Amino acid sequence: MSNSVIGALRANLSLDSTRFERGARRAQGSANSLRRSIMTISAGVAAMGTGMAAAIRGQLSAIDDLGKAAHRIGIPVEDLSRLQHAADLSAVSMGNLEASLQRLAREMVENEDKFSAIGVAVRDAEGNMRPIRDALADLADVMQAMPEGAERTALAYDLMGRQGAALIPMLEGGAEGLRTMTEEAERLGLTVEGSTYDAVASFNDNLSRLTAAVRGFVREITERLAPVMAGISDAVVAAIGGFRSMPEWLQRASVAATGLTVALAPLAAGLALIVGGLGALAAPVLATVGVIAAAAGAWAAFRSQLEPTPETLDAVVDAQEKLN
Repeated sequence: MSNSVIGALRANLSLDSTRFERGARRAQGSANSLRRSIMTISAGVAAMGTGMAAAIRGQLSAIDDLGKAAHRIGIPVEDLSRLQHAADLSAVSMGNLEASLQRLAREMVENEDKFSAIGVAVRDAEGNMRPIRDALADLADVMQAMPEGAERTALAYDLMGRQGAALIPMLEGGAEGLRTMTEEAERLGLTVEGSTYDAVASFNDNLSRLTAAVRGFVREITERLAPVMAGISDAVVAAIGGFRSMPEWLQRASVAATGLTVALAPLAAGLALIVGGLGALAAPVLATVGVIAAAAGAWAAFRSQLEPTPETLDAVVDAQEKLN
């Protein structure tokens, strides 16, 4: 093969190699870009899920609180949820709204003449108590017709208590203004149905029961473990007491065994972490107590059999010298 042919082949191979490397780099860049896009989308989905879960938890709590407030007032939760939106638009707090409606409901029952004096009926044609929302709408018309000033404020205070004056911005548009705001709450999906509140209340009650069940389970386990733990602590106390009553040479032997156990404790802890268990962390302490307890038990068992003979004393002296 001539040199010219070989040179041409080398040139072609070099060009092909360059094109291949360039294509590989483009493919790698595309793969990295796709990976970053997927990671960004995944992070966004995770954040959205976290935010949605937090929002749902917040709504569960808000619906539960709203339903309990409706029970305290004596008003359907549907009506209170719509009035809450009207209060929000008028910068009236939920606390002022609840207190004012509670006072209004009490005045409707106890002082009907106050309402009759301003032309507001608290009972229907059949003698039944009218809904609070209807009496509030009529009161809004009365307040709308009154000039702004002390007289209107005094009326709000008289029928709705100290917080009643805070409701004047919500009522000064009359029944029509109040109805516009409550209808807007319906369109925005802010109305809480009674069945929704019942489901939320049942869910929260079940959570409370579940928490109580877990607490009761732990308590039962604790009650069963208490005698065992008491027995272990009694054994430890007895072992320590027995250790003090042992001869000096036996105490030294126990201390030596304890020191060996403590020296091996880091190794035992490392092995425990490797296998993923935590039980070995307590092994040095348990072994120490075991050594002391065994020594104390052996001494208590055989002390009565030992007699102060010369041979026995010589054996004790020999053992002590070996330890030293």
